[in-house]
Amino acid sequence: MRLYTRIRKNKEDKMKKISLGLMLIAGMLLSLNADVSMIAPETPEHPIVKPPIDPERPIRPKPIVRPVLYGNHHHTYVTTTDSNCDQYIEIIKEKDAKIEALIQENTRLKEEAQAGLQQRLKEDYDREMQKFEERRK
Repeated sequence: MRLYTRIRKNKEDKMKKISLGLMLIAGMLLSLNADVSMIAPETPEHPIVKPPIDPERPIRPKPIVRPVLYGNHHHTYVTTTDSNCDQYIEIIKEKDAKIEALIQENTRLKEEAQAGLQQRLKEDYDREMQKFEERRK
């Protein structure tokens, strides 16, 4: 009896799966049908025609138009094109000399600090060694 019910149940399951598959295929076929019609778009009476770009004629950018400033403006400055750069060269040489002096002063201070640190560490080392020798005796 059990074998018969098991076989019957398997057949019913297979039939359910087959019928479900057929229903899905039928549904897809019915829903995927589409009416397609090809209609050309209407062309305007006067189509827009762009002129071809001439590669021989370069495209020049538009000039920058700056506003005209009237009256005194403190945020602007006047420069002259007839200036001599000698004074700027002298200023740069003075600044270079100051920079060189500061670099030398910095190295000297570093050497002094290093020497002081070495002296202090040597004294601490000697003190600790003396305490160690006293304990050892």
